Amino acid sequence: MKKISISAVITPSDDAVTVQDLKRCLSHLGSVTFIFASEVETVDLEEMDLPNEVWVYVSGDDSEPYVKVSGPRQVDGEEIRDKELEFMRDKGVCIEFHAEYPSANRYGAPLHATDEDFAAGIVGEHGFKVPAEGLQVRSEDRGDDGGEEIWLKIALPA
Repeated sequence: MKKISISAVITPSDDAVTVQDLKRCLSHLGSVTFIFASEVETVDLEEMDLPNEVWVYVSGDDSEPYVKVSGPRQVDGEEIRDKELEFMRDKGVCIEFHAEYPSANRYGAPLHATDEDFAAGIVGEHGFKVPAEGLQVRSEDRGDDGGEEIWLKIALPA
């Protein structure tokens, strides 16, 4: 018996294809375990008018709300209400992903530190779109024992 391990980014020819479709297809080959699976919608920024930008702090605690902040490394700000978050997800595009993580020497570096597509997948997990080309990714090792923190810069229409 053997195992096959892959790391892949798939751009389906049909936007209707989902992660679940992929899992079903691969299950015909044998037992399949996905370590990480995410879908993210990509858009052409040149076709969009997005003059406004807002930074969103994403807490490591899923029960905490998204918070509008002045920039990376800021955690205090205005809680984003459901209606505004829905607007941001529907009309906005995440143009920058900024993360800080605990000591890579002690805990290992997260995949988003070296893989832009993985960072885009995390953005997709939070329901935001990304540019088809040019998502800015900044991941920094804080060298401490704290938790991971993420900030997303969302471009929005007027």
